[in-house]
Amino acid sequence: MNYHEAINAVIDEARAQKGYTVVDLVRKQLKGFDPKQLDNSDDVELLYMSENDESEGLDVFLAHCRDLRENPAFDPIMESLIRNQILFIAMESESNEETNFGRATINGLQLFRDELDRLVGIYKERHAKEEDFDPHDIT
Repeated sequence: MNYHEAINAVIDEARAQKGYTVVDLVRKQLKGFDPKQLDNSDDVELLYMSENDESEGLDVFLAHCRDLRENPAFDPIMESLIRNQILFIAMESESNEETNFGRATINGLQLFRDELDRLVGIYKERHAKEEDFDPHDIT
């Protein structure tokens, strides 16, 4: 199978699997971690609580994640790193190993973004109930 056939096979597999993207399939091909395997919130408490004993600290941790992800500098920095890695692969890669290393680097950057998005979603879910509460509503 040549390179173009392999790419087309990955794209066809992505289309065939509902809910999966090409990024998901590249992660699978590179034997990378798939964040879609995580529960939406159970692991966060374990992650944070392993570092701290204060339960209210989880909300602070999630708020920091939200602040980081929503910082206006975040996306331009991430896009610049990804773009520069793509250009470096295109101009400098001399083997499949070097190309795969570059792909894995891009995957790592995207994985970091995806994980922050997931944590922000958990933060918003936890605080949506508070925002919906109206102390003046008597119904």
